[in-house]
Amino acid sequence: MNDRVRHRRAAPHLAGLAAALLLFSPLPAVGGTVRVGFVHDDNLSHSAAGGVADRALTAAWSVDSRRVLSRAWQLGTGATLAADDWLEWDGFDQFKPELRAGLIRKFGFGAYAPALAFDVSAAYALRHYEGARGPALAAGVTYRQRLTPLLAWSAGAAWDDFAARSDIYSRDGHGVHLRLDIDPSPDWRVSLQARRRWGDLNGHFRGASPLGDSLLGPQWTTTRFTATTTGATGALSRTWGRATTLAAQFDYASSRGAGRRYLNRITSVTLAHAF
Repeated sequence: MNDRVRHRRAAPHLAGLAAALLLFSPLPAVGGTVRVGFVHDDNLSHSAAGGVADRALTAAWSVDSRRVLSRAWQLGTGATLAADDWLEWDGFDQFKPELRAGLIRKFGFGAYAPALAFDVSAAYALRHYEGARGPALAAGVTYRQRLTPLLAWSAGAAWDDFAARSDIYSRDGHGVHLRLDIDPSPDWRVSLQARRRWGDLNGHFRGASPLGDSLLGPQWTTTRFTATTTGATGALSRTWGRATTLAAQFDYASSRGAGRRYLNRITSVTLAHAF
């Protein structure tokens, strides 16, 4: 049995775990957050050369709950409805409902106590082209700790799998990340993150596909290849009270696979309001 078959058979188990934990969450503790944003991707087609850029409007609504199980353990659950609307290449438009759940183990008390978080999520990606639709699963573990009132850090590992209806869009991978949060004041935060991922990626190049299955239209062909991606993210956020946050973020990613190098630079601005 190949790895992809095993991953697809694992889908109902992870989805069932996330759903079961969500059902046992305390409903009175549920809160909601609305996010709207603007994204610019300079290589939306993820092409080695001659790629296309585009901009998108994004929106998401999420609810989250946390329950204290004991002095050391907490249970977190949540759900999100998210949508991306690309202004030129609407083949990449997406609507994505998601369930997630996680266990948090704290080692000690207070704001400086380290914690270990275990997370799983199950989502379903909906796009115009049916072949690019399918379930998306993820699991991860993260260690985090606040060092001083100014500094906090975290490091972790994650696994992801997307089982699209068309195998060309299916992909899975795993990666690691390291993050540093700098809080110069209670209202401002600077976040820096480095990551590396190994696994499948989709790329697009100009040339008619005999299958006509490219998200960019009939004059493009979609491929899937194995790559190593190295990325870095920088973000600046400003919070007003406890409810509203405005964040600006820049993400750089370099992928090497199939004998080529693929670059992406993504800039985004997001406004979030919790209620």
